[in-house]
Order: sequence, then structure tokens, then C-alpha cells
Amino acid sequence: MLGDSVIISLGTEFIENEMEDVNKQDCEINAAKRLLRKIKKEYPWLPIGIQADALYTTEPFMKLCREKYHWEYIFTQKDMRQKKLDESFERIKAGDASTSQIRICKEKGNAFYANHVEEVAGKNRARTAMR
Repeated sequence: MLGDSVIISLGTEFIENEMEDVNKQDCEINAAKRLLRKIKKEYPWLPIGIQADALYTTEPFMKLCREKYHWEYIFTQKDMRQKKLDESFERIKAGDASTSQIRICKEKGNAFYANHVEEVAGKNRARTAMR
């Protein structure tokens, strides 16, 4: 039995580049979708939370997590990785619905997060943005 603070990897999926003109992001997202499918099949009872970077902040990926697998997720983004997302994030950060914390978990430095930022990048799925 695992404790509440234990985090483990449940599986691995290789990025397959069968064609030379396939870019890394398409392959990485497809590999992640295959991995999610395998994990759900192998561990259907587990309440899973996905932590990923801004590459996965797409509506199809979030819909897969929330509606098909009923999993939670949190995405992180480096400054200016996605210009439109960063601009919207800064606008939300200036509002009242945001929170700033000195430490989140054991990480050093400051973190900022805002809940339910549906207007970010024009998506209609609720999400939490954190930086």
C-alpha cells in the first residue's frame, strides 16, 4: 500500500517515428494517448491525476482525460512558451481570481495559479493554469 505522498510511474510508451516528416510534438502526444489508454485498461480503479507541460493543453487531450477516463490534470507552462496563452494568463493574473504562493510542495521559488481559466486561448474546457 502506498502513502498519500508517493508518486510512481505506471508505464512507458515509446515515441514512434515511422515517417521522417512527422514532427516530435505529434508523436509525443500520440504516444501519451496510447499510454493513457494502456494505464486505464490496466488500472481502471485508480483515481489518476495527470501532470504535464503546455504541450498537452489541447482541448482533445483534456477531453480525453476528463470525459473518457474521468481523470484530473494540471498543466504547467514556462514564460512565453505559447504567446497567446501567456498573454491571457497575465491578464487573469492581474484579476481577483488568482492566488500566489511562496512554495507549492517542496519546490523552491514562487508559483502562481488561477482556477477555471476557460477564456485562456479560447478554449471552452475548464482548466487550472500554473506557473
